[in-house]
Amino acid sequence: MATAESHVSAMQQQRSEHANIQSVTQLFRQRAGIDAQRTAARRKVSGRWQDVTWAQLAKEAEETGWGLIAIGVKRGDMVSIIAGTRVEWTVADLGVAAAGAITVPIYQSNTPDECQFILENAGAVMVFVEDQKQLAKLRQLRGRLPKIHHLVLLEGEGDGEWVLSLEQLNARGREHRGRAPRELEERIQSQTRNDLSTLLYTSGTTGASEVAVGTRLLAREDSHLLFLPFAHSFAQIIKAAWFGSGLTMIFAESVDKLVDNAGETSPTILSAVPRVYEKAYNSVVASGMANPGLQGVLFRTAMREFELYAKAKANGQAYNSLAFTVAKKLVFPKVRDKLRKRFGGRITKFVSGGAPLAKKIAYFFDLLGFDMLEGYGLTETIAVTSVNLPGQNKLGTVGRPFPGVEVKIAEDCEILMRGRNIMRGYFGLPGRISQDHRPQEGPDQDQRRQVHRAAVDRRRAEDGQPADQPGGRDRRPSQVRIRAGDGGRGGGEEAERREQLCRGDAQPGGAAGGPGGDRQGQRHAAFVRDDQTVHHPGPRLLAGDRRAHADAQGQAQAGHAEIQEGDRRDV
Repeated sequence: MATAESHVSAMQQQRSEHANIQSVTQLFRQRAGIDAQRTAARRKVSGRWQDVTWAQLAKEAEETGWGLIAIGVKRGDMVSIIAGTRVEWTVADLGVAAAGAITVPIYQSNTPDECQFILENAGAVMVFVEDQKQLAKLRQLRGRLPKIHHLVLLEGEGDGEWVLSLEQLNARGREHRGRAPRELEERIQSQTRNDLSTLLYTSGTTGASEVAVGTRLLAREDSHLLFLPFAHSFAQIIKAAWFGSGLTMIFAESVDKLVDNAGETSPTILSAVPRVYEKAYNSVVASGMANPGLQGVLFRTAMREFELYAKAKANGQAYNSLAFTVAKKLVFPKVRDKLRKRFGGRITKFVSGGAPLAKKIAYFFDLLGFDMLEGYGLTETIAVTSVNLPGQNKLGTVGRPFPGVEVKIAEDCEILMRGRNIMRGYFGLPGRISQDHRPQEGPDQDQRRQVHRAAVDRRRAEDGQPADQPGGRDRRPSQVRIRAGDGGRGGGEEAERREQLCRGDAQPGGAAGGPGGDRQGQRHAAFVRDDQTVHHPGPRLLAGDRRAHADAQGQAQAGHAEIQEGDRRDV
């Protein structure tokens, strides 16, 4: 409990320290000023791991910002990035932010037609592309994208005209800086918390993308291994936490090399989607089962006992046996040491999000002595809104809401959320969101807090209710439901799960969002107006509330499909 409370206290202290920060750019610059010579990031170059200091990262980002100004990027312009998770992505993103522009991430796996849709829809004026492969996509679209006046290659040489190398961009920036030395600083200082920062595109049920609009938001000794794509909101919130905490970010080469990279760099924490942990579990089990002789017999016996333990624990029952006691003494400590060594020897915390983690996997990591911390959030809530903390980890749940996020479970079991983390709307689709969901006028920031409803019943996304009904006399914030649509699927089984949720005995996962679930129709977020009145909940209302603290949030994720590396189909 003391550990958990210290984490909550630390989050509240960080929130207070960042009260005057107006943008991610300012947050980053504060960190770079405090920890200039400390390692900000690690990347593998020509087979060797290379450290990047905060000062170096800041210098490269500033050069990129100047370059963007030099080629005509204006404040509020849209600038896209099509690249993998790498330090250069962060440099480009920070340069865009410094110039006062808006980053539009695109997954590497997007087809040319999908790239065209996003670029046209956002109104992008220039694009960072990773390499020749990504460049080829846009070359064939050049005639259909007249607004894009430049491409910048993160790898390779440009032609000096439509396509620039990163160095060519920076050279133009240095020239412009000599003519207008205050322009970049003026743009940074003019930024406010209400400025748009990033457009995150998701794929709807119709195949066309929708985009959640976030604001520039805020969030030393840890080393975090990152492989998630920055086109996903989970990675975006990790980025903000990176700048806020000053931890070292380790950029994995790829998801396939994730575990190898962990062994080489010794991270202390890893954030990933459930499939990464499922693969680690399956690898450990397969290896142990294949052991010959007495060692193999002991492992197979241990796993049979673990299966009985996991089944009993899932049903709220205790399990003990002589064989299980022996396994905990002789087998599982060796498995723990082997797994810890495989991840570099220092890792103690794993964070899981993006989809419900199978309880058996959570029980396994917990039995080995690791913190397996699940969280919950949506793109529409700027990713993570709650997470379990070390010292107060309730397996199979997603923990307490962050400071500043207010949560309540409605009578119909829908999750009510309010806070500055709630998105401002769908870009270019005003019909998708009720008028009262948008920020209200007025100097009081609390008046800008909106209400978000994450629906447990996904089928009601197709209930035919209009997206924007006439406003009533009650001008208090209306409730807004965000529903992951299932194309009309669900039926009696879904209704039964809702009843279980209300009783407090539903299990996270299941439905279409569990392992092996139908990935089709899980992308659409529908907004409808609700006439009910919202009661103001306390910020820690969920503490001790079984429906909210445990099963409700896990069930709310049932409409989410698991994010695959490079998968454009964002949740």
